[in-house]
Amino acid sequence: MKLLLFLMLVLQSQLLLANAEEAEALLAAIADDEAEAGGTATAAGAEAAARLLARRLGPGALVSVTDGSRGAYLASSASVEEEDDVKVELAVVPPCWLRDAPVDTTGAGDAYAAGLLFGVASALASSSSSSSPHPLDLHALGAAA
Repeated sequence: MKLLLFLMLVLQSQLLLANAEEAEALLAAIADDEAEAGGTATAAGAEAAARLLARRLGPGALVSVTDGSRGAYLASSASVEEEDDVKVELAVVPPCWLRDAPVDTTGAGDAYAAGLLFGVASALASSSSSSSPHPLDLHALGAAA
């Protein structure tokens, strides 16, 4: 019962931040729920998970899936006016190593999430008059995160 409630809340959100393992688990839970209705929602890797989750959340959604030392994937979805479909745009956020690999990555995901949320809030504040379904430039946002 709690899992079903959690899935319902997640599927109604417009912003989702998860690591690759969480995204895969979420898609597996959605697939289990949809299997009863004959649907599927599976992914292979963080990039595919970001795309599938953005498509599943629908137009206007922003999904970020972090993938450890491989960076992160930002997926944004928008409706396609001519069709009953959802277009997903993907941006890759590469890892940023200075000269040496980090010694301790504790808190790295939290710092990434804070930077991403700041970028989203800034973009939304500066484009509040926009009529676009998703006013975010994913590539600029990914570069800032």
